[in-house]
Amino acid sequence: MSGMNSRVRGGFSLIEVLIGILVLALGLVGLAAVFPTVVRQQQVAADQSLGVSAAKTAIATLQGHGELSRSLADANYYFAVPGNPPLTPYTNDFNVDPRDLVGWSVLTWDKTWSLDGAWQLPFERTVATANGQFSIDPSRGDCVVGRSNGALVSRVVNGATVDDPRRIKAGGVVIRTAERLLPNDVTPRFVWDFVVRRQDLGAKHFPAGATQVTPNNMVTFRDDGVQVAVFVRRIDPGIRVGNGLLSTVLAGGTKVPVAASATNVPTLDGMGGDGTTPRYSQIQSLNFVFGTDPVTTQVRYDLLDLNGPNAALLPYAAQVGQRFVDQLGVVHKVVEVLESGNAGTRRVRLETAMRADYGMVAPPAGGPMQLIFVPQIPASVEVFSTSPSGGDAS
Repeated sequence: MSGMNSRVRGGFSLIEVLIGILVLALGLVGLAAVFPTVVRQQQVAADQSLGVSAAKTAIATLQGHGELSRSLADANYYFAVPGNPPLTPYTNDFNVDPRDLVGWSVLTWDKTWSLDGAWQLPFERTVATANGQFSIDPSRGDCVVGRSNGALVSRVVNGATVDDPRRIKAGGVVIRTAERLLPNDVTPRFVWDFVVRRQDLGAKHFPAGATQVTPNNMVTFRDDGVQVAVFVRRIDPGIRVGNGLLSTVLAGGTKVPVAASATNVPTLDGMGGDGTTPRYSQIQSLNFVFGTDPVTTQVRYDLLDLNGPNAALLPYAAQVGQRFVDQLGVVHKVVEVLESGNAGTRRVRLETAMRADYGMVAPPAGGPMQLIFVPQIPASVEVFSTSPSGGDAS
């Protein structure tokens, strides 16, 4: 009997089984907690990979846009006067009309508006016929680069009054939101936006304040360069378009691909605004100062204390993975969010330190140190330079 008992294997007690179930449950809970993070990281990685491709497509679109890149030297300085036949030589100087400033020439000509080092955010165009150098329809996201109303100059030809065909078309260059959807309007995943600034290449300009051009200085005139920052964002996850195409819904003015509240806080629902009229989430500016190391008390150029101007957007600016473009055209990535120690500010650490002399070389005309960004973490941010005169300014 003792030999038989020694061959009998003992089982698990109820307590042991319960402990085993508890350990298994804890393991499953931990796995469940990790799984969304893994999925999110995979989604971010996929977005960044596809976002780079989307940004390249956006750059190719902007660089290849004939109206945007039309040189000011190609604009019509030879304005016809009603009663003059075509090609009649003038004996006086040739007037340059501000209405000829569309596309990149808005920046290269209007040096008062486009200050050195300052990114030009589009202003909100609330009236369809409003003038402006760079504007955006806040309810649709459509952008206009150039004057948005200026009529064509007319001339009399064979007794009939006609528009001068040499003029750049009135109304500026329109870049519609539906045209910025990628990879297509059937299954769009991203939308891209852009801001611009003038780059002084040291080229010859007309005299400061000049409103006229002579044949001689027209020959020596050369456009400055234009720098463009492109932001690619994933379309709002909460947008609902039914069975139609997103581009069709956008054309109807009932949805936007990236939406924001009245304070420009992302709503992620394709609507934003007041809940009735959608509001497009726009590129924003951000003020900052360099942070001080809490141990050494030395200024660190990879630490930024963000301080506005829109306090509601500070939590969206201070996110790991967020990207900023500075006033020198350099893209920076946030890798850590830290305690700032100051009310009304958010401290972030950048992947790469900024220039130590940034405060002396970047802010225009004594203005604040600024960055530009989108409230959503972008899939990609690219900066490129071009020259309306046909050369590469980079």
